[in-house]
Amino acid sequence: MPEGRIIKGVGGRYSVYVYEEEKIYTCQACGRFRAIGVKPLVGDTAEISITNQDEGYILELAERKNEIIRPRCANIDIIAAVFPAAKPEGSLAMLDTFLIFASKQTPNAEIVICITKCELNPVAELMRKIYAPAGYAVFETSAVNKSFDGLETALAGKTSVFAGQSGTGKSSLINALCGLSLETNTLSRKIERGRHTTRHTELFPAPFAEKTFIADAPGFSSFSYNDIKKQDLAYFFPETRPFLNSCVYTDCAHITEDGCAVKENVGTVIHETRYERYKQFYYEIAKGKQIR
Repeated sequence: MPEGRIIKGVGGRYSVYVYEEEKIYTCQACGRFRAIGVKPLVGDTAEISITNQDEGYILELAERKNEIIRPRCANIDIIAAVFPAAKPEGSLAMLDTFLIFASKQTPNAEIVICITKCELNPVAELMRKIYAPAGYAVFETSAVNKSFDGLETALAGKTSVFAGQSGTGKSSLINALCGLSLETNTLSRKIERGRHTTRHTELFPAPFAEKTFIADAPGFSSFSYNDIKKQDLAYFFPETRPFLNSCVYTDCAHITEDGCAVKENVGTVIHETRYERYKQFYYEIAKGKQIR
């Protein structure tokens, strides 16, 4: 039976890309998936039975490496947090929230930061100063100039999902990387925010390397979660982890305590902007608010 990758799923019909043939089949899931309560997801590796020239049935799904709730997909190697260098103005607070959100729901995926529209505003140097100490790779890109700062090499042979606010240039960047013509949209003049263009998650085979897929996911304007405890928050800031066991107090909040190893490294290993965000989120959790 041919094996392929589910690259799209709409209305119970799935597009399955078969590697050997470099061909897409439109498939339905066989009835037993409903019986066992399993729904195929974009990103699944599937074994299919071909019924005619272009159609078939999904018979088996391989074990998933991971599963992302938002956007809903599976087997993701890289999550690219897309941040615009120009309008709509990017929010570092929202970016930091997304980094926590992504690392919590998909701990075995690499998270990178992809800056778009850099032809309008070169901010990569500042972003690297803030996020490189946390271990995040930062890529400076321009769909207009078709410059990608080594992003293609990082994505080669992997499945990546691009996620960010509406209007950040995700679809334009994927168009430039993959030679596609995905629908894009302009900013709302009234509120200078992006209109939603992508309506579902879809994987696109990338032409620059074998078995390389990029997902364009529906944009988000906000998200929240309330299941992170304040004492666990520091673990979601990777740059603080080397110091968490070196504080004088085992229950150190890393805010007001003397002998705090985290505070001692702010301004060197830990960027001040990130530390201030940590304190902001800590106080919000302490007050029972949701991080947004």
